[in-house]
Amino acid sequence: MKETNIIYDSVSNTWSIIVKVVNKSLLQIEYPELTGYKTKEDAEIAYHKAMHQFAMDMENIKSITGVKYTLSSYIEHWYVDIFKQYTTSPSYLQTTDWAIQRVILPSIEEDHLLINLTPEYINDILQRCAKLPYRTAGIVSRKILCTILKTAEAEELLDIKFSFESIITFPRIPPKYIAYEKEDICKLLEIAKKSDAIYLEILLCLFAGLRIGEVRGLNYDHVDFQNNTITIMQQIPNESYIEIKTESDRMEDDDYAIPFNSVMSKEQVDGSYKLFTIWGWDTFQKKHEIDISFAIQFHRTRRIVPVHVRVKYNLQKCFWRY
Repeated sequence: MKETNIIYDSVSNTWSIIVKVVNKSLLQIEYPELTGYKTKEDAEIAYHKAMHQFAMDMENIKSITGVKYTLSSYIEHWYVDIFKQYTTSPSYLQTTDWAIQRVILPSIEEDHLLINLTPEYINDILQRCAKLPYRTAGIVSRKILCTILKTAEAEELLDIKFSFESIITFPRIPPKYIAYEKEDICKLLEIAKKSDAIYLEILLCLFAGLRIGEVRGLNYDHVDFQNNTITIMQQIPNESYIEIKTESDRMEDDDYAIPFNSVMSKEQVDGSYKLFTIWGWDTFQKKHEIDISFAIQFHRTRRIVPVHVRVKYNLQKCFWRY
């Protein structure tokens, strides 16, 4: 589905508009581009007139067919009125919204009524999704679209003959790995240690396998020096760091602890610092010897703040996943 907007063409010095038009014979929505407007004001007037006509035509189609939604309008309804009531996870909401707005909706070139959807039509959309420059666009789009269509089926909005078995599948794409030599790791850490704001985060991601959102969610209380663990209790996506919502009904099983083979902690003079050494995160233990020492300050914001870091290691290769 193309983004509806008003566009200026500097070559011809004219304006064009992309509007929604109801194809009454096919009962679907199309997105033609109308060109040749000499001024922006002319384009805006034509755009609003076309959209007003579109709204009237849609109401007429709904009254004739009894169908309330097209595919794109149902996707938006599903996300706002159903999915957002199902989960309060900021990261889950953010990633799903991103996939819908950036991958699925832009791939809908002709917007059909729900009752007219066919597997072939859905497959065409998924094929366009898969061609976008995102590694897992096809897999993720299929998962989300099938979930949405299953909801529509439960609400008896799809044709009874609609077959989910006919929807195409995409092969799982194995994760790519980059092998870094010891010199690469040295260069990365030399640059990273110049910034206290990110050094500890890089160490935890690189050597302890934490995700970026998990590092953002760490608090000082999550470090257990007695049991030698760091407990991961929450993820904070990039757009939700200002206000963190805590779920009252979270289960303890949702948390997981990262163990370290040996952790030695030492209280500093003022009691506000702890120094501990991580030896060989289990995943890399057999192939790598890692010795990371860093200090953590008990900051009044109750966030982990790196104060001093020392790193020594004996690495032949380290693998970074993306």
